[in-house]
Amino acid sequence: MTIVGRLGAEPEIQPTSTGQDVIKYAVGTSYGPRDARQTSWFKVSSFEKEGPRRDLLLGLQKGTLVYIEGEARMRTFEDKEGSLRSALNITQRNLEILKRPDQAKTELAEGAEGQI
Repeated sequence: MTIVGRLGAEPEIQPTSTGQDVIKYAVGTSYGPRDARQTSWFKVSSFEKEGPRRDLLLGLQKGTLVYIEGEARMRTFEDKEGSLRSALNITQRNLEILKRPDQAKTELAEGAEGQI
């Protein structure tokens, strides 16, 4: 599966039950006309070993435009209310950075968050 979209948050590293680290992040893709744009979110996991590629992935900022190639798996689970849910999970094989967020715009937006 191939996805082009923006990171919804900075990637986070989490240990698995076997002791292996997994890097998890979400990628959002938008579609539709500008006045009725919709976003689909994909949960992505990476098992990148320690090294420069892993450091690069962990250093990406929210809003970074990425190209992801990976294997998709549909998972069904029961939520807290007892309802059956399905989720599409992507295991990353390849990642390319297409565009980093504009630092000046990011700093301006963060500075404006605290203002009323």
